[in-house]
Amino acid sequence: ENLHNNMYKLVIGSYGGFIYGLQVQLLTSEDSTTTHFSMEPVFSKQSHIGCIKTVSSGHRWAVSGGTDENIWVYDIKKLVELGNMHDHTNTVTCTEFYEKSHILSGSADGTINIWRTKDFECLRTLRAHEYGVNDISVHPSGRLALSVGRDRVLHLWNLLNGRSAFKIELDFEGEIIQWSPDGSKYFVISGKNIYVYDNGDFMIKMEDPKAQDLLTGKWLDENTIIVGGESMSLLVFDITSGDLVDQLEAHDNRIKDIALCPKKTESDGYQYYIASISTDEKVKLWDLEAKDVKLLCQFTIPARLTSIACVNLK
Repeated sequence: ENLHNNMYKLVIGSYGGFIYGLQVQLLTSEDSTTTHFSMEPVFSKQSHIGCIKTVSSGHRWAVSGGTDENIWVYDIKKLVELGNMHDHTNTVTCTEFYEKSHILSGSADGTINIWRTKDFECLRTLRAHEYGVNDISVHPSGRLALSVGRDRVLHLWNLLNGRSAFKIELDFEGEIIQWSPDGSKYFVISGKNIYVYDNGDFMIKMEDPKAQDLLTGKWLDENTIIVGGESMSLLVFDITSGDLVDQLEAHDNRIKDIALCPKKTESDGYQYYIASISTDEKVKLWDLEAKDVKLLCQFTIPARLTSIACVNLK
């Protein structure tokens, strides 16, 4: 008889508009000598007509956005759909929670919307980027946000008044942007390159060793970034040196997205496990610091997976 410890729910979007939920459990043998992880499906629902482009999570909720211009909101604890938010007039390309109070969404219509979670009311619309918003990131303070768009502009937004505090015209199209955990740095991914900025100043550029496009990236800690993409490997970079410090052949096709899953035990190293999804239909959970087998568990979803978020139900 195994003792179950429910760790996380992974929320996964797909090309066909289905949203899937997987329960990650840590199973402990009765004599407490062995533990292993498992993944099992807990829900699937066709929420969108067309492709899901983004899923994100905050507190007990998750949201998904897609080509049908809708954003659906889910209570992952109760496994129910709470409703949808419709204000964008083109594909919803990116979503992000700020704590549990607000959601930001970006769209190919060029706008960023700020939503209040208590009633899913749209509080403000920012006219952000010509030709569409590619990605947004909310500062840990909740007062600022960064965005990049198809117009090759990077905006820093003051969320208190909804105005652009400054903008930078980039030499490239920023596809992914993310503040570091303490909010002092951010990275921008474009094609095969990762550009890191420190307090707004360019710091270092790194690139995929196989010169393949990167499709996803996250900060593991203040000095470490993990990315994945067309090369099918998970790549870990140290931004102080620019060195590739770890490389994991993770999937048999392009890696579409990754999510960070907080470790529940004290760790001297990374504070997260990594969940990855790929065009190979696999969802995998990794411990980058495991001595021998880094793959903790995996599950196959027979669909073209596009995006993943982790809901930490503590």
